[in-house]
Amino acid sequence: MAGLIAQAAIYTMKDNAISFSTDNVRVQKILGGGIFDSEVVHGMVVTRGSMTSVRHCTDCKVAVFNTNIEMQQGETKGTVLLQNAEDLLNYTRGEEEAFENFVKGLAEAGIKVVVGSGSMSELAQHYFEKYQIYAVKIMSKWELKRIARAVGATPIVKLVTPSPDELGFANEVSFREISS
Repeated sequence: MAGLIAQAAIYTMKDNAISFSTDNVRVQKILGGGIFDSEVVHGMVVTRGSMTSVRHCTDCKVAVFNTNIEMQQGETKGTVLLQNAEDLLNYTRGEEEAFENFVKGLAEAGIKVVVGSGSMSELAQHYFEKYQIYAVKIMSKWELKRIARAVGATPIVKLVTPSPDELGFANEVSFREISS
């Protein structure tokens, strides 16, 4: 283990050893392996896979959202009277179109990876799938901060298309199953 730790520490050090941060070296336990299966990963390991069928992308712009990724809900409760089936179909159509336009804007900005904290609605997953975006749901705010720092992104608290300086970049994002 000492050799792996030294290798990881040397990799994370910048040009001088004074700027070394111990937070840049992490240990991720994965079931199904032994000590000899351990390896140093140049990047970051997340134990969750993509919420879409996209499993690999290269040269990725990354958007990090520090909020739930779902349609905005109204702040007040009310009663809606639906008189026929068409009323029911049209009830959420405008909100769904607005959410699709949001995801389409992400795709048009060249964003291939979206990282969100908290919940990710099925509608969001559907549109990410439609526009072939790798979507990851992170439950830990500390892990979300580490991801943002690793890719150079600014976590965004509103569902808007990020500006180019708020986006991060990753050479490669991929899903690899190590054990079931």
